[in-house]
Amino acid sequence: MGKSINCPAVFRYQRDQAEACIKSDIRYSRGTSPEKMCQQLNDKFGAFCQTTFQPYQDFEKPHFVASDDPFVKTLLSVYEKQTGQAGATVISAGANYGRFFKNGVGYGPAFPDSLDTAHAIDESVSLAELEKSLAIYAETIYELTK
Repeated sequence: MGKSINCPAVFRYQRDQAEACIKSDIRYSRGTSPEKMCQQLNDKFGAFCQTTFQPYQDFEKPHFVASDDPFVKTLLSVYEKQTGQAGATVISAGANYGRFFKNGVGYGPAFPDSLDTAHAIDESVSLAELEKSLAIYAETIYELTK
């Protein structure tokens, strides 16, 4: 599932207090746990930072759907039919909308050799890629509902 990610996101500090809080968004791969991640952080940085890393209740569990899942196979076959290119699954370290469904996956327009502006200030897509994406989505809906 790729590397685990640690993104410090919320910092709370008051000058007159001895303690501070950093809430970090840790996305971890299968085979590990929030406790193991925090132990690794404590081992590496605990003494240096004079702190203790602790898991919190909101840790999101890893979400994984195998590439041989029938749902994923349908998505790949439609992509291949519409583009004439071999489809491949890509593991994302981000928390996408797919995790809200049991076998959900992110399925979006990311074509080889296209400029990736996802989440950038100038996020955009060409009209040709938009049309290709719409054809893929339409056929995917058809295949999944028949």
